[in-house]
Amino acid sequence: MSVGVDDDLGFEFEEDLFQGTNTIIVAAFTMATALLLLSLCGGVSAATPVLTVHSSDGDVIDCVKKMDQPSLTNPLLKNHSFQDYPSGMTKTEEGGFGWQVWHRNGTACPHGTVPVQRVEAEAELSQGKYGPLIPDAAERATKGHQYAVGFVEADLPIYGTRATLNVWNPVVESGDDFSLAQIWVTSGNYKNNDLNTIETGWQVYPNKYGDRQARLFTYWTIDAYISSGCYNHYCKGFVHVNRHVVLGGAIIGTSTFGGDQFDITLQIWKITNDSVRSIALLPKLEVLDMYLEKWLSFTTRNICDNIKPLKHLKTLWIDGARVSDSSLLTLTSSCRALPELGVSRCVGVTDGGMGLARNCSNLKALNLACCGFATDAAISAVVQSCLNLDVTPSVFESSILLTVMALMIRDKGIFHIGSKCSKLLELDLYRCAGFGDDGLAAISRGCKSLNLLILSYCGELTDAGVEKIHLSHLELRGIKNITGTGLAAITRGCKKLAYLDSSYVRISMTQASGRLRTCQET
Repeated sequence: MSVGVDDDLGFEFEEDLFQGTNTIIVAAFTMATALLLLSLCGGVSAATPVLTVHSSDGDVIDCVKKMDQPSLTNPLLKNHSFQDYPSGMTKTEEGGFGWQVWHRNGTACPHGTVPVQRVEAEAELSQGKYGPLIPDAAERATKGHQYAVGFVEADLPIYGTRATLNVWNPVVESGDDFSLAQIWVTSGNYKNNDLNTIETGWQVYPNKYGDRQARLFTYWTIDAYISSGCYNHYCKGFVHVNRHVVLGGAIIGTSTFGGDQFDITLQIWKITNDSVRSIALLPKLEVLDMYLEKWLSFTTRNICDNIKPLKHLKTLWIDGARVSDSSLLTLTSSCRALPELGVSRCVGVTDGGMGLARNCSNLKALNLACCGFATDAAISAVVQSCLNLDVTPSVFESSILLTVMALMIRDKGIFHIGSKCSKLLELDLYRCAGFGDDGLAAISRGCKSLNLLILSYCGELTDAGVEKIHLSHLELRGIKNITGTGLAAITRGCKKLAYLDSSYVRISMTQASGRLRTCQET
């Protein structure tokens, strides 16, 4: 790929862990960095660590102050202002922890520090124990290397790339051999000796790390590997800001053939504010969809400044953005009259972010799907402040979405919905497995306007819970405790039922056809 490289480049990492037929989602985490392309390389800094962590695999991780990390000890960076962890960026403390081996003892680097993998001595770097600091370009490109490559070339600027890599633990024959999967962003070429690259992925490299584990790595060069660049922190050039991620650290999960699969998703992205500033040039804008815009978290204040002039804005979607509670509150304070807001899959949003309900008390549609750290307290805050929650299908699928990752919602949270949301038309509780029949009864009593209810895979529900619901659209997919008795109750209570999904429910086709004859339009 062709892209300009400068100190505004950001890295982001997130991971999903899949075990057999069960999907275990490890909450996404992010790592923002500034990549400073320096030609002066040296050994790893011997800065005094604030804390030292001894990993179970033998690694020693030093938690050093950010300004004491190897790259920032370079004289060329005296008084340099580098890209610190942006104040508006998600700090998913739990989400970024637990996937590298050094996490196993439960110790993280303190705030204000970053983890740096210790090497035994600077001399050992130059003696080659960990491989050459500056590899020969020709050998790196050709000698003994077997590549499977997908690439994109473009005349227009490319600002980054993203890829999901399956993590394995391949066998390598000798210590000098290595196997890896990575993404590269490059410009220039070998011929002119001006090739510059940014590389990240996982690798198994015995001579570099002293074992055969799959490890996270970064690499960079600005002159076709001739006199610059190296791995991780082995020379000065990479500025690290995430206290949970150690470069060179071993990855806990690896895939097996025909068995469990483990993926990491890596993104290299150049952050710019040009796109954000252009928003303010659309004063009549009514709908702003910033779905999965990772750069949102880098520029929360800038986005707020450019949203304020949008007096006609009715719908804002920031689904999947890496926003924290604080940045979400800042953002919603800039659009207090907003009637519709989507923050689904914003994994950094917790109960603390529900102050958005006070900022946007006129909300009629709110999408909280997959905000996995939201609990009953979040639901309480929303329904206490947003008394107008109500929705039409053309805008949102439902007014409050608590799906997949919202496993922390219990009956108490559902009671809040039932007691405060009398205007609610549609409610999606897909995979909210923590509530039961009592919660469903509260919805039946309080949400008299409800037409659509999605209860798929809410495994605590039974026949008793569906006896009093009155709906035109109902989804019960995957609820194993619903039987023909429950279906009979539905047919008695839902005379206007127009849609029913009861797939993967223990009801035979004969039972279903017999029971549903009583459903009719009135």
